[in-house]
Amino acid sequence: MAPAPHLPVHPATAVPAETDGNEQQFRELASLLPETVYEMDTSGRFTYVNEKALKQFGYSRAEFEAGASAFDMIVPADHQRAIENISRVISGEAVYHTEYTCLRKDGSTFPGLFYSTVKYKDGQPAGILGIIIDNSHQKTLEKKLRERETRYRMATEAGLTGIWDHDLRTGEMMIDSNLKNMLGFGEHDIIRWDAWQPLFHPDDVTQIMEHS
Repeated sequence: MAPAPHLPVHPATAVPAETDGNEQQFRELASLLPETVYEMDTSGRFTYVNEKALKQFGYSRAEFEAGASAFDMIVPADHQRAIENISRVISGEAVYHTEYTCLRKDGSTFPGLFYSTVKYKDGQPAGILGIIIDNSHQKTLEKKLRERETRYRMATEAGLTGIWDHDLRTGEMMIDSNLKNMLGFGEHDIIRWDAWQPLFHPDDVTQIMEHS
């Protein structure tokens, strides 16, 4: 495995309770979790991974224990960003979650969400505890949604169809660009009902409100 990039070590900005006394309990719990759980030192080397990590990344425990690094598990294009984020976490900055493209042993990839926190020993940062969640399902849903939105937009544009939505509580309007173009308005015109209402015949306004 490739050498881990150098990471700066920062002094602790706080002194939480030590975790060493609960180490065994932590690892027993981590072994039961359905997501990858890891510990690594301040250089990015793994000091512990649960069984899910072995299955998710395709490595044996011996390979992890031989000196696997967090940088072996993400694509090279994300390494610099990972160095910066790890440094931020170790320095005490709150980095709630970060997404990287994870790299399996066989070369395949998946989008991973990393949640991490600092592990302290003798009041100094000793490493990072974290969890990795495979975000593939969410990414697939987002892709399908974008595709549907594209098909919908193409259909409304081809059919000269416009869509509008009125929030009765706030008076705010959502009018798609196709309808605004047909009516001769700009992209940022007509954002509230009081600007939209005059476009209707007075006799139709009551009926529109009744069916809203």
